[in-house]
Amino acid sequence: MFFSCIKENNESDGELEETVGCKLKSGLSADQIQTLDAFVFKQDGTLDCYQRIEHPGSTCGIASGSGKKRLLLIANSCTGKYGWADIRNLHSAALLTTDLEIERRMTPLMSCLIDIQAGEEILTELHPLRSEILLQTLRCDFSGRSYAGEKLTDIKVYLTYANASCNIIPEVRNRAFRLINPGMLDEHHLKKFKEQDLMMQALDEDVGREALWANCSLFCYCNEPEEESIGSPLTKLVIEGKIGGDTYYYPIRINPYGGGVAPGGKYVFDITLKRAGATDPDGNLEEEDIEINMEIVEWETKEWYDVEF
Repeated sequence: MFFSCIKENNESDGELEETVGCKLKSGLSADQIQTLDAFVFKQDGTLDCYQRIEHPGSTCGIASGSGKKRLLLIANSCTGKYGWADIRNLHSAALLTTDLEIERRMTPLMSCLIDIQAGEEILTELHPLRSEILLQTLRCDFSGRSYAGEKLTDIKVYLTYANASCNIIPEVRNRAFRLINPGMLDEHHLKKFKEQDLMMQALDEDVGREALWANCSLFCYCNEPEEESIGSPLTKLVIEGKIGGDTYYYPIRINPYGGGVAPGGKYVFDITLKRAGATDPDGNLEEEDIEINMEIVEWETKEWYDVEF
């Protein structure tokens, strides 16, 4: 993907226009980037120029002055081309927020904010704002229980205490924050999602002693409380299902000893259920109830896109 930000010499203000090469990298294939909004800000924070690039591979020109600039790139925004009218400076851009309900699985919202200098090449990466919670495998081992031969049926997997709002520029200090599913799945709120399977999925198969490759991928924005409390709960992955006709819940705190859910993080779970869980989706589990293997996976960058300013 290539576009340019070039302008003729401006004799009226004496600015000398130059170009700067900027290579971008993301974890998406080219067809997963539908739009790229580029904002160039001057050193004093005022907007120098703006351009929307539709679909990777297109070539567009953006007028920009020479010298040091700050470049904000936003990929796959759900905001229309003319929805950025209020962005006059970097401060107003820092107030931009987005909502999880409008995200799409295959075209995640991504952004980056970098310093650029005419005549220099820059390497930077686009990162998703949302975090991924992946239930990779699930199995039951009810050995020694009265229900040892039972399977977990009617399984739902969802997130509680999930943050559904964040700033488009992740570096801002006062982050936007809006918890949904406080302690239980809010079926009414789920209908507000463009793609409901970002927050909740039902598994097609029952689970017994043989591990099921669930590959159940859910999403939320960062939730990193300094200390977990009633007012600052950690995001939880909840497995809901029935054993012998009775409903049980397995609420699992995500990264409780590592600060919670980080921006753009990916948390992969392999879980073995050892006995019947809690009777409340916000209940507590005992250590012997469940065996959890969690891995934090780095965002994998794939393709380079050449961008010239």
